[in-house]
Amino acid sequence: MGTHNDQLELMLIDDDDSYVLLVDRALAGDPLLQGRYVIERLQDGDEALAALLRRSRSPYPKRRLPDLLLLDHRMPRMDGADLLRAIRAHNELRGVPVCMMSTAADPAHIAECYALGATFCVRKPLKFEDLQQKLRAVCHFALDVMELPEHIARRMEDGEAELESVKKRRHDIEMNIPERPTIAEE
Repeated sequence: MGTHNDQLELMLIDDDDSYVLLVDRALAGDPLLQGRYVIERLQDGDEALAALLRRSRSPYPKRRLPDLLLLDHRMPRMDGADLLRAIRAHNELRGVPVCMMSTAADPAHIAECYALGATFCVRKPLKFEDLQQKLRAVCHFALDVMELPEHIARRMEDGEAELESVKKRRHDIEMNIPERPTIAEE
């Protein structure tokens, strides 16, 4: 998981074709997101879980986990809550940020999503302009604010490499310093 070259990889899991088009249209017009995101769309929870598990076990870096799941709550077969429960049950998927999206405004429903492990919840608004504003805010947050697990891992690797470099330089310096004579040798 993690953005590469500041590109956000979104996995949109929603069975509504018209909503998927709205999401794409909402993000496409944002100059700050231009060329900075890709969307993979899956239609239901079963398909999404299979894809996520396949990606998590892939030896190819290009098949990494997505940076953010945009997950619809109401879907046929495996709904969003069941998928979220399944994602959090797999160690290799636990770190994937999940934005649960729903038309429901019921506080109990929102509390359930957080209890299941949603990173955050967004209510699907009725007006396109409101949807556009919310989705853009989510993507800006994911790109510019949220620390994604691969970013952290990459930073740790960079830190370890830096530490090794410092150790090597210190060793080289110590090897080039002439030994001081001890009092007994003087």
